[in-house]
Amino acid sequence: MTPQDHHQHPDFEAGRPRRTRRDLLRLAGAAAVGGAASSLGASPALATTGNLQYGLDTNNAGTARTTLTSSATTGTLLVVNSSTGSQASPAAVTGQSTGDGYGVYGIGNGVEGFAIAAFGGAAQLRLIPWTSGPSANTLHSLGAVAYDSETSAYWVCVEEGTPGVWRKLADAATAGALHAIPTARVYDSRRDMTPTASGLLGTGASRVVPCKDTRDPVTGAVVAANVVPAGATTVAFNLTVTGTVAKGFLSVEPGNVTVSGGSTINWSGAGLALANASLCRLDADRQLKVFCDGAGAATHFIVDIVGYYR
Repeated sequence: MTPQDHHQHPDFEAGRPRRTRRDLLRLAGAAAVGGAASSLGASPALATTGNLQYGLDTNNAGTARTTLTSSATTGTLLVVNSSTGSQASPAAVTGQSTGDGYGVYGIGNGVEGFAIAAFGGAAQLRLIPWTSGPSANTLHSLGAVAYDSETSAYWVCVEEGTPGVWRKLADAATAGALHAIPTARVYDSRRDMTPTASGLLGTGASRVVPCKDTRDPVTGAVVAANVVPAGATTVAFNLTVTGTVAKGFLSVEPGNVTVSGGSTINWSGAGLALANASLCRLDADRQLKVFCDGAGAATHFIVDIVGYYR
């Protein structure tokens, strides 16, 4: 049927199709059902200029910037992700830069403001390496922080350049931060140091010295436990020799070492009292080992802890 035939068809009047009351009711019902199905099953319409579209569709702002402005004291935009599980669970907000910019950029303009505030259960911040560490072929900026997954090391850039100048903040082998403490006597060979042995230490002998507890300087009894706490890696100490015999030296090493590597303090004759300060790594039980050497040498010795690294 051609448009020219409309005026000849019995269901058309003046160029419009004729509808009975039954037809109109049928069409109204179909429209209602179709509208409900559309709202339930169809994807939201694509975003138009000036709007943000949430859901399955992708927004493309082109070169335009979207600004959210409010005076809310609890935050302008709240995004909540209720997913639970491992650390690989989806984030509430993901920032990604496909160029050379920033994935997330925070600015705190107020005198007492912060660019970024982080609150977390397991931790407040986690650095996830994209590569093994700072790239040698990339221009790095002052203040950049990087994590090297190959050495478990954290680095900070202190001078811009390619690759710039980097300082190691920490890794699994570094001692940690120094905790200075009041002088804690942990060993005196002239006192009862039970269960550690006491008495003169002679040539070719060694003695393990626990460093975790403070001992009474007169009785040798424990008076304060765990002054060097679990997790401490290294101690700063003073080593004193007294009542020396002949010429000799003491070496201080970690408690699990079997051979000494060098001298920590030397004496040149009998009846001397000398002291020296040094650092030494602890073993897993927070112990040092003291070695004695020298022709016919022997001495009493005292160990005082003045700080630990953790």
